[in-house]
Amino acid sequence: MKKPVFDSVIQISIVVDDLDAYMKRYNDDYGIGPWTIVKYDKSNANRMTVRGESRDFAIRLALCDCLNVQWELIQPMEENGPFAEFLKTRGPGIHHLCIEPAEGYAKTREFLAGRGYAEALVGGFNAGNREFAYMDLTSDLGFVLEIVNPPEGYVKPPPEGYYPPKDE
Repeated sequence: MKKPVFDSVIQISIVVDDLDAYMKRYNDDYGIGPWTIVKYDKSNANRMTVRGESRDFAIRLALCDCLNVQWELIQPMEENGPFAEFLKTRGPGIHHLCIEPAEGYAKTREFLAGRGYAEALVGGFNAGNREFAYMDLTSDLGFVLEIVNPPEGYVKPPPEGYYPPKDE
């Protein structure tokens, strides 16, 4: 049997059109929460390329840990990013899975490039050397894959809020 290319699912990411409404529904109706809200734009994310083209865009997202995986809701804040494209063509829904690569970030990118997969979205974060790459594996595996390199000392941007709101 061939050794798996991936170790574990880290995150399920869902693109939504109204982050506040979805957080409320997930938390209040299904018990999936609580959520931490973060905004990413050119002030805290950089080197963004979409299908090889340099592009800045903003997203507002919410994260929670539930069912042994991180859940991510992504609301595009501008029309020029890949999440806005997804929302426009498909509506709200699962956009990608973030999976831990068994052989590490760089080797997995090389492996997938060797199989002919172009990177759909690549970027990094201003706080540290954290990078990410999205590969569209829909024709092979039926989903878009995200992999990240989690460098030591990476600090996430400060949250803009929480749902449900935390008591001050």
